[in-house]
Amino acid sequence: MNLQTKHTRISTVTLREDGIMHVKIAAGAEESLEDAQATLRACGELARGRRYPILVDIRQMQAQDRDARQVYGSPEAAQIGTAAALVVESRVSKLIANFFLVIVKSSVPTKLFTDEAEAIAWLRGYQE
Repeated sequence: MNLQTKHTRISTVTLREDGIMHVKIAAGAEESLEDAQATLRACGELARGRRYPILVDIRQMQAQDRDARQVYGSPEAAQIGTAAALVVESRVSKLIANFFLVIVKSSVPTKLFTDEAEAIAWLRGYQE
């Protein structure tokens, strides 16, 4: 499998062969504005001007500040992603995802999942 990957302080961003961008946030990560900007930059570098559905695994994230959430709801993020599937597990990750869904109002379709396979199946409908 030929995967393209970028690493930031708290995330691994992979452009998968199936055309889905996968963002995995590290266990225990507390995401700041700078971290979110670095992750978005990594996504943009891999996207190279194209848009992809994005699978975001925040199952083990510990915290995310308000400014970081705003980065993912920005017009710049919408230039990279066609849709975002947030994969959650813990109470903390569900709370973070719900804050994003309710407060940020993403400009791309965004949905919460507890099952990664279901998230991927949903994202396939947003491939360009």
